[in-house]
Amino acid sequence: MRFNKIFLLLAALLPLMVSCVEAEAPDVSVDPNKMSFNYEGGSFSATITTNGDWIAESTASDIVITPSSGSQDGVVRIEVPASRIKETEAAVINFTTSKTVRDTLKTKKAKMVITREAMPFVELSANEGYVSPDGGGVRVSLSANHDWSYTATNPINGLTVKPAEGTFNAEVTISLPENTTGAARSSEVVFSLKQYPDVKAKYTIRQNAK
Repeated sequence: MRFNKIFLLLAALLPLMVSCVEAEAPDVSVDPNKMSFNYEGGSFSATITTNGDWIAESTASDIVITPSSGSQDGVVRIEVPASRIKETEAAVINFTTSKTVRDTLKTKKAKMVITREAMPFVELSANEGYVSPDGGGVRVSLSANHDWSYTATNPINGLTVKPAEGTFNAEVTISLPENTTGAARSSEVVFSLKQYPDVKAKYTIRQNAK
């Protein structure tokens, strides 16, 4: 009879025991769980909520997390440097917490996604070329990831650039009329991004005298 009472008592306590074990399972969350930056990058703070030891690891080696590990809840500082690549980048930071449950090490992860715009660029397939003294044009391939336009330094009368502006990549023709000045001449054509005017590429067009 006494054994039966003990058995019934254990049976009644079993759900509570299981519940306690489940409550001890590792848990972790991070806020915010996503951030976006332009190519210049930036920094921000994130809050970690967890019930165990944790470690933070990023898929982008240049992102700095301070501190990168800890115990229980905490705040981390995340520094995202300027982009050095020509494509938009999505980095993932995994916050992993671990805890021993029933003599077994268990882990859980919380993910943060950081999006960083591509480095703005404009590039030319060549940086100089010659036009016949009788006049003519040179063709150059332009690659860019933003809208662009051109200006000319020491422009030669009659110089044309087609197209004069564009979006992303283009085949550009730079032309000069006949050189009747009796002297060699040149002009520098500067292609720059409208949104980032300091990002530019230069092409020098030259023409000998007749």
